[in-house]
Amino acid sequence: MGPLRTCILLTPLLLPALGACASSRRSQEHWAVHPPRSADLRQVDVGIGIRTMRDSALAPNEDLTALSFDYQDGLDLGAFALEGGMHWGRDRSSLGPGFGTSELTVYEGSVGLRWNLEDGATGLRPYVGAGGSLIWAELAGDSGTSRVTEDDTTLGTYLKAGILFGLPGFHHIGVEVRRLDAGVLTFTGGEANADSLEVLLIFGTGL
Repeated sequence: MGPLRTCILLTPLLLPALGACASSRRSQEHWAVHPPRSADLRQVDVGIGIRTMRDSALAPNEDLTALSFDYQDGLDLGAFALEGGMHWGRDRSSLGPGFGTSELTVYEGSVGLRWNLEDGATGLRPYVGAGGSLIWAELAGDSGTSRVTEDDTTLGTYLKAGILFGLPGFHHIGVEVRRLDAGVLTFTGGEANADSLEVLLIFGTGL
């Protein structure tokens, strides 16, 4: 297990500890989870983690390095916010001695709604979101003497859940799990479903 995956898997265990530290520093405050103000929902998040393609037909390119950029803005509807983002994933794997390499790149643009909560005592901010996505994928094969690429697009829907921990200066850190249910990608070698599961470390700031 690589260091990046280890850090991502340990993050859900670390965040409650951070929350407990914040709670002890502010023990005089009443613990109450409530919707944040609409004006506090404008923020930018950057994520890094792992995108796992759920169709084995994409092997050996099943575990992609993932990056994300998401923006949300309040809708004057309490805890609800409009969000949009771009997600990217790439993996380059060997096909074995003498067979070259295979590289899969996935780009995803999405738009949806997000429901936010906030605990004023600990600084923890859980959220869930859902929406639609446009996915573009490129599959490339490199034999060492030649390179062949092909691409396809499809549509999908996503569900996600995460938790953020507020830091000084309107910044935050957290973890997010995001499931994408998508259509079929068609390549010369056959078809593959674009379904995926992302686990992301989130770093962001309020605007």
